[in-house]
Amino acid sequence: PLTLSTTRFESFRPKSRHGAGAASRHALPPRGDARDEDFVAKLVEKARPDAIVSCIGGKVGDCRRADYTGNRCLIDTALNLGVKKFILISSIGAGDSEAAIPGPSKDAVMPLMMDKTRAEIYLKESGIPRYFILRAGPLFHGNGDESLLSECPTAYGELSYVGLSKVVHTCLSEEKMWSKTYSSIDRERVYVSNPFVRPLESFEPIPFPIVEM
Repeated sequence: PLTLSTTRFESFRPKSRHGAGAASRHALPPRGDARDEDFVAKLVEKARPDAIVSCIGGKVGDCRRADYTGNRCLIDTALNLGVKKFILISSIGAGDSEAAIPGPSKDAVMPLMMDKTRAEIYLKESGIPRYFILRAGPLFHGNGDESLLSECPTAYGELSYVGLSKVVHTCLSEEKMWSKTYSSIDRERVYVSNPFVRPLESFEPIPFPIVEM
């Protein structure tokens, strides 16, 4: 599959073990703007992926963020070129998970979440045969790989980049995951909002249903 971040495309290929010559065959495509329709179309047409994973994401306060416009461009391109699978990496707080956002930060992040919500809706209504929306909790660097999925819109917690990668790879091969929206967090970083966000204590059960992967 082909994955797109804010600044570049890159493919899910393992690093080469056969020296620089072999590695050069898997060189990353040039950087470009995800909102540039011509650039995106040429790159996807050249790659001809069977699936696209969109990791496009901006920051709070960035008026040039591409959470909606970039994803809309990529979704249109995927549809036009016959890509059958599309995974959108969104955030907890988008769509019907707005209530999961901690109260003190809600006002600050809502404009960003509105863009992500528009992208989610656009993907659902696009006509792409198989889509999957993954709402990730706040991401952290580290070795946390106890990631879980839930359809509960109030699930909240952090997720490692390693855990996010594992969930994406798992979902690509699981037929039951398509055409659905899930929140993903690390089971060791679950937070509870009642009436404020706090870490889940070790003796407490996870307070929402979990989807088995």
